[in-house]
Amino acid sequence: MAYLASRLVRFVIQTLAALVLVFVLFRLVPGNPVELLSGGLATQQQIAAVSREMGLDLSLPVQLGRYMAMAIHGNLGVSLVYSEPVTTVILRRLPATLLLAGSAVALATVLGVAGGVYAGVHPGSRGATWLMVLWSGLLSVPNFWLGLLLVDVFAVRLHWLPAIGYGGLGALVMPVFAVAARLIALIAQVTRAEFEDLYREPFVTVARAKGLSGARVIFAHVLRPATMPIVTMVGMQAGYLLGGAVVIENVFAYPGMGQLLMSAIGTRDYPLVEGITLTFVVLFLAVNLLTDLAYAWLDPRVRYA
Repeated sequence: MAYLASRLVRFVIQTLAALVLVFVLFRLVPGNPVELLSGGLATQQQIAAVSREMGLDLSLPVQLGRYMAMAIHGNLGVSLVYSEPVTTVILRRLPATLLLAGSAVALATVLGVAGGVYAGVHPGSRGATWLMVLWSGLLSVPNFWLGLLLVDVFAVRLHWLPAIGYGGLGALVMPVFAVAARLIALIAQVTRAEFEDLYREPFVTVARAKGLSGARVIFAHVLRPATMPIVTMVGMQAGYLLGGAVVIENVFAYPGMGQLLMSAIGTRDYPLVEGITLTFVVLFLAVNLLTDLAYAWLDPRVRYA
């Protein structure tokens, strides 16, 4: 419980620091947001009136205090385009992005671990060699280019999958794979390296000498010690998948947070851009928190480190 409490306190402190950082960064943008939003067509009196309404005429410390007090209560302001609370607009799109990122992590973990185990148990085999070539390719290809390639092959040429949209398993296949591709290769390489080392350990030799099957040796004796670096890789990369999702959502016209962010930037909806940025930061911190808790569950010694 002490470990959990300390990690939760750290998460709260990091979230508050993120609030301050996002506020400061957006206030450093040159120009008056109201003037930029109007495209230079508003009069000075209109700009001053809207600025007062948005609280932009107050000192920065006062604005920061109001912003943090509102954000803590779930109020991130009102969208200038949608004329709705920013949190309402975000919550409409957030489930789609979480589904995309969560599915990508699950797919990458399953395929990456399976491929890494095979290559680690059969080093030097033809199958392992081809897998390593595939992983190198996945690491080299930008995810947006991979997304466009998938659309061209499976949507335009073969007509197997829908090119754009949201809803149903078919619409998820290509975006999920495009987001997961790099993580598949990273997890596979880490898993392969761990299994190559662990498979030479004496305890594995003893287990095999006792007549245990290869699958029993892998799942009962090797997989758990290899789990920590795999969790490390997943935890490090899962947060970055959110950044990759921004690009992929726009490639596939996927109605998630990434597409909403690009739309908000294009329409200069600054409260919405600020709210989406803060949401991404908090999600990244939450992934790190879950990774720390997974460490403690897998290895109790971590709790006393």
